[in-house]
Amino acid sequence: MVFFDEQHTVTVFGIEINVPGTARSFIVRFGGEIRFGIDVSGISIDVQEQEITVSMPMVSILSHAIDMESIELLNESTGLFTRLDLEDYTYFIAGRQREIEVRESNIALLAHTQRSAEETIYVLIRASLNNDEYTINFAWS
Repeated sequence: MVFFDEQHTVTVFGIEINVPGTARSFIVRFGGEIRFGIDVSGISIDVQEQEITVSMPMVSILSHAIDMESIELLNESTGLFTRLDLEDYTYFIAGRQREIEVRESNIALLAHTQRSAEETIYVLIRASLNNDEYTINFAWS
C-alpha cells in the first residue's frame, strides 16, 4: 500500500505557503512478485586435500514486477485546480518498486535465500562425494 500527497507551494519572503485548491492525494494497494537468487555462473569450487571451498556470488534480486491487475485505488482527493489521471498512478507506482526492493523485510528474505542456497549446494556436494572425509566451506563475494 502506498500513499501519494502533493500540494503546490509558493515562497513569499522566504516562507513557503500552500496554494489553496492545488492539493491532490491518493492511496493505492497492489501486489507483485520479487524473485531472489544467485547467479550460478559465478560459482567456483576449489578442492585442497580434504577441504572443499565453494565461492558464490551474494544473493540478489533477480527480477521484480507489479501485478497491474491487482492495483486498487482506495482513496483519491483532488483540489479545485488539480486532477489525477492514470499516468499519475502508474508513474507513482513504478517509482515505488525500488523502495519495495530495499525494505527491511526483503533484506531478511535475501539472508534466508542465501542460507537456503548454501544448504542446497552443501547437500548436493555431500551426496556426490559419498563420504564425510571432506570439509565444505562457503565464501560469499
